[in-house]
Amino acid sequence: MEGIFYPPFFVFCFNILSCMPLTDDYSTIAFSGTKGATNNTTGVTVVADPGTGANPYVVDKEDLGILNEDTVAQTFILRLTGGTSRILERVTLNVGDKWTNPNRIIVNPGETVTVELTTSITTNQLPWSVAYFQVIN
Repeated sequence: MEGIFYPPFFVFCFNILSCMPLTDDYSTIAFSGTKGATNNTTGVTVVADPGTGANPYVVDKEDLGILNEDTVAQTFILRLTGGTSRILERVTLNVGDKWTNPNRIIVNPGETVTVELTTSITTNQLPWSVAYFQVIN
């Protein structure tokens, strides 16, 4: 349906099953996700720090989505902040365009993923949603 933003959660399990080796011996895999919206040029946490001593969070390919619901084109910056701070993506979306992450994102303890716009919105903040997992030993 046009105009409705569907989070990528429904595809998430298929991505996991297709990339998890059958020979690995994991006791538990914890799945999680969240959704929100941008806050103009202020960074918003999309994936939080997994915590000291925890295994990393993994955002599989296409499990993070951002939709431009503003009335003008918007550019956003997706950052990995913390120990290895860097810009993951800088993308301009036309009105109505949706972006999904083209690569797997690993979020180690001490790191977070944030999103921010390069300019303030005209009418509507950009909604985002993310699904991720963590291997629990």
